Amino acid sequence: MQQSRIFALSFLLIGFAVLAVRPLQAQIPPEFMGIWSQDACATGEPAIITGPTIAGLDDGLLIVFDDDEISTYRLNSQPIGDGWFEISMEDDDDPIFFKRQANRLFRVRERPRPNDENATPPSLNAENSVLTCASAPPRWQIPHGEVIEFLLKQPDLEPFCDGSDLALCLGELMKMADVTGDGELSAAETARAARIFVHFTSLISIGEDGQSEIEESELLKAVAGASVAGPLLARTLVFSFDYDGSGGLSLSELAQDRRFDQPIEYEPEFLIEVGGIFEDGLDGLGDLLGKLLGTISDL
Repeated sequence: MQQSRIFALSFLLIGFAVLAVRPLQAQIPPEFMGIWSQDACATGEPAIITGPTIAGLDDGLLIVFDDDEISTYRLNSQPIGDGWFEISMEDDDDPIFFKRQANRLFRVRERPRPNDENATPPSLNAENSVLTCASAPPRWQIPHGEVIEFLLKQPDLEPFCDGSDLALCLGELMKMADVTGDGELSAAETARAARIFVHFTSLISIGEDGQSEIEESELLKAVAGASVAGPLLARTLVFSFDYDGSGGLSLSELAQDRRFDQPIEYEPEFLIEVGGIFEDGLDGLGDLLGKLLGTISDL
């Protein structure tokens, strides 16, 4: 059991890649994806719409940052004509109809009838719309900026992570994690990837009803644990796989003795299992570090 846990920890980036290996069936229109706000972008409570690229889901996702709670919903979407889309949450029998015009996403409850010449078009006004935003407000950007940025980059993975070539997908994920762009992951970049992985998997742990809710304080505790234990894990990975002694991890070093270019079949539940094992491992490292610090303080 301990060996399997260490093995899972050793392949943080592979965990990201496996999340992305599922064949893509994006249904949410690209123009709907991004950051939206009911109020002013600088002060409002943002909502993020993204596709299924990395989540291992066949549907889109809606992540709502609201007061002290963050909710994630699985979305189903289908076009009905004239730019309108019927979008429903998995546990909600009543769909909402969306249409984007300029920098606003309009929503109505009554089904539009774009092909009916006698139908009255829905009223499109600011009261029934949300505004697209270039970034989340500082209130949410500071504690959650890394995972928000990762969510927004999901569409960029689509050409590379279609399930046909794990090495290609892993390479693209490494590019995202490689902040300096030198082709290798330093201990700091690996620790950053650990924080994002924990943050991301905590948000997408969706229940059978197609949604999940997590208190922001609980989410930040998990991320704080990864922030403390992540550097220790990162240095362990560098020491374990830095075969050329450069001080960083390259894709070829991670791929050593492993045939990542071979087709890999898996069950979707495995994705969440990898995240759970990884988080348990980080918790263990955090507890160990806490005990060591406690021992030192008692000396």
